[in-house]
Amino acid sequence: MGKNRIAVVPVYLLIVIVVSLLSGCAIPGQTRITKATLPPSLASVAVKKGGIADDQPLPAGLTKCADATEFASAATMADGGDNFHDLPLPVGAVGARGADTSQTYRFAEMRICVDGSADATLRYFSTQMPGAGWKPTAFYPYGGSPATTCGDPYCWRKAVNGDARYVSLESLSSSGTVTALRVRLAVAPHPTASLAVRSNVGSTYSGYGTLTVSASCRDGEQMLGGGYLINSVDHTYRARASYPSGSASWTVTVHATGSTPFTLQTFVGCLAANYSLFTKVVTAKGDVPANQPLPLAMMCPDGSVAIGGGYDAGADDAIVSTSAPLSGLKGWNVVVGGGGAVAHASAYAMCATHSVKPGPDTVVVSVTMHPNEDVPAGLACAKGSWLTMGGPSMDDLSGAGHGAFSLDAPTVDYSTWYVQGRNIDTSGAHSATFWAACVIPDPFL
Repeated sequence: MGKNRIAVVPVYLLIVIVVSLLSGCAIPGQTRITKATLPPSLASVAVKKGGIADDQPLPAGLTKCADATEFASAATMADGGDNFHDLPLPVGAVGARGADTSQTYRFAEMRICVDGSADATLRYFSTQMPGAGWKPTAFYPYGGSPATTCGDPYCWRKAVNGDARYVSLESLSSSGTVTALRVRLAVAPHPTASLAVRSNVGSTYSGYGTLTVSASCRDGEQMLGGGYLINSVDHTYRARASYPSGSASWTVTVHATGSTPFTLQTFVGCLAANYSLFTKVVTAKGDVPANQPLPLAMMCPDGSVAIGGGYDAGADDAIVSTSAPLSGLKGWNVVVGGGGAVAHASAYAMCATHSVKPGPDTVVVSVTMHPNEDVPAGLACAKGSWLTMGGPSMDDLSGAGHGAFSLDAPTVDYSTWYVQGRNIDTSGAHSATFWAACVIPDPFL
């Protein structure tokens, strides 16, 4: 990995981290499509996609659209109308477009009829939409939520110069050689986004024990990553777990090996946006042999970006020496050292499949930690990119536990990721690398 410039912020600014919480589609009675293969082999569309009620089916025995009362006086439609003149419609399609409605996204509906079979109609859209610049999408913003599943192959998205639009086929029915369907159109709002840090503080433990604290994003926010701050005077602690425990919550578990009380504060990074990153969490599990290290590198699916990651060492005496992004944000790397017995460890990678791309480089800083020395570093991303998460990596992967990390979290304004390590090996110095993941937002990917 290449190295980038970092911003090392004075230790006194760490106090900001301990601040408290910041303030559808259907056809009646027909077979559901389950394959995404185009062009389609079945003339059907998934039932009640997006929770939207079906239209009534066409009456039996039709030979042309004009024979149906609904379309007897309907006008010819050449395209989708306002904002959708680039939407191709079959030659001779007739119908009407309803009034626009707004649910964050702006919606409009068209009810059209085509003198042709259902298979031919769906085949037309499947072949003509890509030629007009429309890309198939597995999601459609039904009800204003961009993370809603489309349900079949008949949704498309087109994003050009900050303009994102969607098309969905719904309520298809056929009678003889006549096909009717509803076309739902959506225009995305101008993208807005803000980053925030939420936190939760655990009560001071009396020592020789384990403390778990979770923090959650607010309703409507998307989780980016998480971290922790441990306040202890004797450094006899290990963060044995720090991982995404839910779709919007982060959990940290700390084990104390000494009698001194300590306090644990868990942080979670949250994104408030009117578009979705469609984040998937992928996991790997492994049995860590006693007194040996085990690498658990999690790769994100092709085309996605690792915005964060975490671990659960599986045992109080197991040691996590690495939790950091892989080169190019292709995944997350975790190394767990076994304690006195086999530990059942887990590694996690949070993979954004839409709306962000890797920054120009992962931000890194290498440090040397002398015996009983605390080494803090703050890592900031370049202007125009987002900091999502960071983490440490001990260059000594023997699993001997030479480093104790009391801090692995963002500042309250989400501008800098701090890591603070301490060399608890009194016999010699050890080196470590601190990392930060930087992504570039692109809502129209």
